[in-house]
Amino acid sequence: MTELYTPRPFQVADLEELSEHNYTAHLAMEPGAGKTPLALFAARDGGASQTLGIVPKNTIPNAWAKTSPRVLGIEARLIGNGRKAERVAYEDFRRGHPGFYVVTPGTFVRADLEDWRPDMLIVDEVHQLNKPGGKSQRQLSGFGAKDKPLSKQVGASLSLSGTPVRSDFTRAWSICRLHWPDLKYKGQVAHDNHYGWLNDRMTKETLYLGYDHNGARKTATKWLAEKEPGLLFSQMPLVLQHFRRRMCCWFHPNGFLEQEKPNVMERHVELLPAQKRIIRELEDQSLAWIDGNPFQVDLPMHAKMRIRQVVLGVPTVVETGELTEEGFPKTRFEFPDGTPSPVTDEVLHILEQLGEEPVVIFTTSQRFARYLTNRIVAAGISAFEYSGQTTETRDADLQRFGHSIRVLVGVLSAVGTGTDGLQEVCNNEIWVDTPVDDVDAQQGEGRLDRLGATKQVQRFVIRDDLGYAEGLFSEKMMKRLEIAKSTTRRV
Repeated sequence: MTELYTPRPFQVADLEELSEHNYTAHLAMEPGAGKTPLALFAARDGGASQTLGIVPKNTIPNAWAKTSPRVLGIEARLIGNGRKAERVAYEDFRRGHPGFYVVTPGTFVRADLEDWRPDMLIVDEVHQLNKPGGKSQRQLSGFGAKDKPLSKQVGASLSLSGTPVRSDFTRAWSICRLHWPDLKYKGQVAHDNHYGWLNDRMTKETLYLGYDHNGARKTATKWLAEKEPGLLFSQMPLVLQHFRRRMCCWFHPNGFLEQEKPNVMERHVELLPAQKRIIRELEDQSLAWIDGNPFQVDLPMHAKMRIRQVVLGVPTVVETGELTEEGFPKTRFEFPDGTPSPVTDEVLHILEQLGEEPVVIFTTSQRFARYLTNRIVAAGISAFEYSGQTTETRDADLQRFGHSIRVLVGVLSAVGTGTDGLQEVCNNEIWVDTPVDDVDAQQGEGRLDRLGATKQVQRFVIRDDLGYAEGLFSEKMMKRLEIAKSTTRRV
């Protein structure tokens, strides 16, 4: 028989507070604080007969399926319309049979929720489902009067996230509608008039978009930030927050980690003339010529992402066989073997310096991850790629990491959530590029720097000589500090 987990002292305190609020709350805990077991402790100690978790697919095997038997004494059952076991679990769930069921966001968004009636709802990484007016948000917490969201059909509810509003505070409204829909009047946290809630709580800017065909001026409202940072989270009935190294509660006056913050070492590389030329053309014209092929970028954010890829190495353009609206061949960047890459040369240099120590490498580009893994292996170092393209092998390789495999090359969108355990075998990480989405950065930073770590993290950050990575990093840090003021509950 599996020996059940015993909650840690601070989790016991959290469970007592959750019990006082009928287990309805938001857990605003930085990655690595133990959100998964705490949520399952709440389901167990709250007496839920049937619990449903809406959880990212890649967190199921390494987080929920691993933790459920040790906390609840039962297996997590995935519901869906795929394999027979998923269909059987779905029917049992709909009939109200006891158990712990998990569903991916993709399946949840498409489902008919009429007979979904769990005693407790757990929403993991709630920031992926809380864009106001989006289909997932409508299914989960409701946007308009005609919506029939799941939140109205459950007993207790917990949402979990270390980045609850991403970089957009308007998403906080969705969290309030999920947990406290009865607080729906003007001035309350879940005011059911979304525009009224925004107008009451956020600063704004009016954007002028020219004139329509009748000559009338067109405008749009850009919502900026919370008027009084921290007010909403302080008014929410219950938010449990735990931070790595700053005060969050009586139990953690200095945060939940004892290890010193990561030792950050910046390494600067000089870009090649070909890289600088491509970047200059992307900036000046949003059009670069590579190997005689036009590579067009229309959106500023898209341009930033492409420039970050060029910083990684001299790309090769591959035609997709389709045409743009302007008649240009659609193309994509590739990094074939033999691609010149100062970033990769620096990675190999760092690996040599670290001897035989295990290392996690983070990147936002799957194509570069594949190229980098091949380069590392060619240098005689064992390595594997952890990405959405390696789902058949990555979990088995993950079990060997830190033992027979020395280097994990992880794409942030895949490795950034649900990969607990890396910190037990590794304390070295290398960041080869800076994510455009700061949520990816924060999730990645919590893979090694988390509960269970035995040493201080050694974090190598590679910067380019033109400052593209550093400039983007500074911009994201300023936005992160602004959001932190509004998503920290006053204690």
